[in-house]
Amino acid sequence: MKTFALAVACALIATTQLCAQRTAASVEYHYPRSEATFVSRNATIIYRPGPRLDERSVRTTSVVTVLGSKSGRHEGRIALADDRRTVLFHPHAAFAPGESVDVLFAGGMRTENGDPVANYAYRFTTDRTPASAIAGIRFPTDLESESDEYATAMKSATPPAEDQSSSIGERESALPKMTVTVLDDPAPGRLYISNLTFDSTINTTPHALILDNDAVPVFQLPKGQPIYDFKRQPNGQLTYFDDEIKQFVILDSSYNQIGTINAGHGYETDCHELLILDNGHCILLGLAPRQVDLSGQIPGGNPNAIVLDMAIQELDAARNVVFEWRSVDHFKLTDATHARLTGKTVDHVHPNAISLDHEGNLLLSSRHLDEITKINRQTGEIIWRMGGKNNQFTFINDPVGFSYQHDARWFGEETMTLYDNGNYNVPRVSRAIEYRVDEVAMTATLVWQYRHKPDIFSYAMGNAQRLPNGNTLSGWGSYPNVTEVRRDGSVAFELAFAPGVYTYRAFRLPAATSLVRTDLVSPPRDSSEIVTNILLEWNRTGGAATYHVQVATDSLFTSVETDHVGIIGTTDNVEVLRNWTQYYWRVRAHGDEITGMWSDVWTFNTGGTGVVQRLVRPNKGTEGIVSAPVLQWSEFPNALSYHVQMSANDLSFRTTVL
Repeated sequence: MKTFALAVACALIATTQLCAQRTAASVEYHYPRSEATFVSRNATIIYRPGPRLDERSVRTTSVVTVLGSKSGRHEGRIALADDRRTVLFHPHAAFAPGESVDVLFAGGMRTENGDPVANYAYRFTTDRTPASAIAGIRFPTDLESESDEYATAMKSATPPAEDQSSSIGERESALPKMTVTVLDDPAPGRLYISNLTFDSTINTTPHALILDNDAVPVFQLPKGQPIYDFKRQPNGQLTYFDDEIKQFVILDSSYNQIGTINAGHGYETDCHELLILDNGHCILLGLAPRQVDLSGQIPGGNPNAIVLDMAIQELDAARNVVFEWRSVDHFKLTDATHARLTGKTVDHVHPNAISLDHEGNLLLSSRHLDEITKINRQTGEIIWRMGGKNNQFTFINDPVGFSYQHDARWFGEETMTLYDNGNYNVPRVSRAIEYRVDEVAMTATLVWQYRHKPDIFSYAMGNAQRLPNGNTLSGWGSYPNVTEVRRDGSVAFELAFAPGVYTYRAFRLPAATSLVRTDLVSPPRDSSEIVTNILLEWNRTGGAATYHVQVATDSLFTSVETDHVGIIGTTDNVEVLRNWTQYYWRVRAHGDEITGMWSDVWTFNTGGTGVVQRLVRPNKGTEGIVSAPVLQWSEFPNALSYHVQMSANDLSFRTTVL
């Protein structure tokens, strides 16, 4: 048996070398790349020769052979991706640490036209990093990774982990303090933000928030840990990164959680970006820490350094990885412009945004490289690099360029916007900028920018969203403002948070298709001895124009006694309720062609009139009263009549003599 296995291995290796030489140019894309190193032990084999494939010729495991130098031959599940061009092989077992893996695609695959697909073979090496080496390793966030006085102050203000995880129930009412300072005909839509703070003295809870232009929440979701990248996707779903579970969460248009998304191949999901595409695919970032001896690569390098590599992944609707691009295959550690390379942990790339250009190629923003990288989404090859040490462009009208930027986005055929934090520019000023990019002449011309008045510097986070009407919305990141400006620089909208409260990004997006539940205020739930003329009160619901109030004597509201529609404001006076009765009440909001869900149902119990009559005579406990006594009580203002009862030894008054 051992002899046979050795013979198979030797034959496969020989075939690998021959086929790799013969067919390398005919393959559009495969993952892992040929001779790739530090490959995840949980990697999927991805193979895209080019044309659409005949599914019947693919759905047999004989088309691919995968052989590990330590783990041996791998069985697995093979499938044709939904583009009908990409073959996926999912090994049943993980690869061994630090082994060479040979892959051979052969065995009769054909295109849809019946043409044979040439054999193809390649080799890669898996990561050997032991789990114990990266256990408990934590890489700094944007706010913590700077070497300047701003980050030092932020680190000292960061609470310990147990303080950050205080229960939602304890702090759910701690919305951030928000003030609208400018409201001058902004673009249509709601504000989508997620607040966070790293200062334990500030009483605020991280929320995903949708706000109207008065900063009133249309939707609010409190969480115990920070929330990132909260936005509405083009398909109408809401998504955000939940730092507690390290996954993206998906909500439907009625704010119900319907799923989660995480990176594949065993990577940690990065918080910065999630794109959901029209075909149901999604694009996100994964993080892969690996142990590397840097003592021979970097002067003063750590022999047991933990280097944080990153990957761009495209997942199909079934959450299979159908494309992966890794920094370790394309970037050098020394490409980093300011990151510290001699520490125990090395975060040399720090990706913070992905977007697509007009042809479907990828734009990657890498903070620690000062670079925007354009990547062919079909082949995985770099098309160009802008900024940083490997810059291929000439900047026109912008001699300073950008530094530690965020949020690069492409519009049309030649326009790119981004948020320039400006950490290492002189002067240090943050701004929203727009370039006209000539990919033939390789020039980037600054055609528009907005600097806050007065200038501000935000050393971390932030975005610049170009709106459909031409305005630009800037979330300033670590500076607690959101600003919408016109092309002429005039401010259409500005929102200010309390000092120390930040938002990772801010968006102005279409309103959701429903309103949130209205929160009831008064009378408190399960109140008793309520007077029969009662003032009901509830909180304002963002996006509401009017409210609908119902009061009933049953929880199903089949016996509705009050049905008030079209109420403007957040109170309703309900009259002529019966004494000593339990009532149920609820409220819902109405917007422009949108009706919200009913609030929670609260109850209250009425008492009597609310005024107790004082008996005057005979005095309490008087004995020896003659027949036909005179009864006297205090006068009730404006009373028309009185109801008197007398009972003999029956305090329940079930039997009366009068």
